[in-house]
Amino acid sequence: MASVAAFTSVASSRVKPAAVRASHELLSQARARLRIPIVAIGGIDLGNAAGVLRAGADGEAISFCDQEEK
Repeated sequence: MASVAAFTSVASSRVKPAAVRASHELLSQARARLRIPIVAIGGIDLGNAAGVLRAGADGEAISFCDQEEK
């Protein structure tokens, strides 16, 4: 049995711009059905992290290597 569910490519990123996205709706549906932690990975940054958690993720991976230099 799985101990965690990971959803990747939650938002667009420079690393994988054409990847199929795991939408906020999908995260919400998973939260309603699964009784294990949900982790979101891919394209998450400080601007969209809160929305990913509100959608149902228990945790998320934020990679700053994908951020543009400013």
